[in-house]
Amino acid sequence: MRTLIYAIGILALAGCSGGSQFPEPTGKGTIRGINAVADSPTVVFRVENSNESRFRQSIDFRSASVPQEIDDFEYEFNFEFQFPFENELRRFASQRQKIDADQDYTFVVTGSMANPGVSVWTSTVREFDAAETVFELRFAHAAESLGRVDVYFAAPGSAPALGNARGTLGFGDILDPEEFPEGEFELILTAENDPATVLYHSISATYQPRIRQIVAVFDGTVDDTSPLSVRGLPVGSGDPLSFLPDARFGSTVRFVQASRDITTADIFNDEALTNRIVADHAYQDVTEELPIAAGETTFTYTAAGNPGAVQLEATVPAGTGVRYTLYSVGAGDSVGPGFFLDVRRPVAEFPQFALLNTDATRENLRIYVREPGTSINDADIVFTSAFGDFAGFVNLEPGDYEFVVTENSNENPAELAPPIPLTLAGGDVVRLIAFATADPNVLDIQPLP
Repeated sequence: MRTLIYAIGILALAGCSGGSQFPEPTGKGTIRGINAVADSPTVVFRVENSNESRFRQSIDFRSASVPQEIDDFEYEFNFEFQFPFENELRRFASQRQKIDADQDYTFVVTGSMANPGVSVWTSTVREFDAAETVFELRFAHAAESLGRVDVYFAAPGSAPALGNARGTLGFGDILDPEEFPEGEFELILTAENDPATVLYHSISATYQPRIRQIVAVFDGTVDDTSPLSVRGLPVGSGDPLSFLPDARFGSTVRFVQASRDITTADIFNDEALTNRIVADHAYQDVTEELPIAAGETTFTYTAAGNPGAVQLEATVPAGTGVRYTLYSVGAGDSVGPGFFLDVRRPVAEFPQFALLNTDATRENLRIYVREPGTSINDADIVFTSAFGDFAGFVNLEPGDYEFVVTENSNENPAELAPPIPLTLAGGDVVRLIAFATADPNVLDIQPLP
C-alpha cells in the first residue's frame, strides 16, 4: 500500500488527472517548511523529488517557505542542501505525511545538521471575511537551547502573572490558533510557572486585521546580541513576515578604518561633537564592539584631537539586537562609509570565505583559490571582489588552500600580495580585508576578527 500511495504522490506532483488508474484527490491542503537548524546553510524544502519551483523552495535559517496548496495524498517532505560544487542536492532530513483536505501543515526541521529532526504542526485552514477586525497567531517553540516556557501576549506594559499565560511550550511544540483584536501587543516568554523570570521580551508591534502568523522562538546566533530570536512567519501567501527582537538587547557597531585618505581620527556620535566614542582611530584599526541606538545615528570622524577638522560624516540606520561594522573607505573626495550587518554564523558542513576590497584604485580584485604548490592556472575557483562591497561568502569544500589576490586581468594577472595558506574545515568562517599600501602594486591582506 505504501508503494501505491507513493506513486499517487508522484502523479499528483506531475499534474496527472482524468484517465489515471489512481484515485482523484478529494481536496487540497496547505504546506510550508521552516528551517530551525542554527548551523545549517540555506536549505531546500522539497516535496518528493519535485523540480517544480513551488514544491522546491529555498529557506534560510529562521525562515519559512511560501505556503502552497497540494492534493490530499501522502508525500515525502524533504530537507536538502547544496554542498559546494556538487550538482545534486544532499538530503539530510525527511518526513512522510498524509495530507488531508482543508488542513494546514508546517514541517519544521530542528536540531543540528549532524542530528536533525522534523516536527509537523497542523491546523485547519482559516479564511477571513473582509469585514473581520481580528488576526490569528500560533505560538511555537523552535529553540533547542531553551527549556519549557510560558507565553504571554498582551498590550504593552502588561506584566506576566500566573494564570494569564496563553499556554506553555516545550521544544518542538506549538499552541492552537488564537484570535486577537487588531492593535499593539508585546510578547513575553518566562520560565514555566515563574512569571518573574523573563527569558524574552519583544519590542511593541502593531498587528493588522486578517493576518495569520506562526510566531516562533529560535535560538540566537553569533550574529545576534540576544540569546533568543523571534519571527512572525506568514501562514498565507499574503501574510507578512515580522521580526520581533528582544527589546532588552541593543545593537552594536565596530569601526574599521580602511581609507588611506583619512588621517588618524576621533569618532563622535553627537551633533555637538562632545561625545567621543573612538579615539585615535588609525588606518587599518578595528575597534571593539560599541552600542548603537536603534534608528538613525550620525557618526562624525574628525582629525584626532581636532574636532574642527571633520573628515567624514556617516548617517546609518540600525535595528535592534544585531551587530554591524562601519568601514571608512575610498580616496580623495570619494571617501565614504560602508555599513554592513556583521554576518559570521558558521555552517557545519563546509567553510565560508569572503574578502573585502578596500583599495579605491581598483574597482575589482580577482581571487584565485588553488591547491598548495600549484599555479593560478590550475585554480578551480576564481571570483572577484568589488571595491567597498562585502557582498557575501564563497562556500568551499573542507581542505587545504592557497588564496592568491591579483589584479582583475585575464592575461598574466599580477599578484598583489603573497599567497595566503589556509586549512579550512566545516564551520570555519574566514573574512579578509585587502588594504591599500604606499606601493600601488602591493596590498596588505589582514583578517577581520
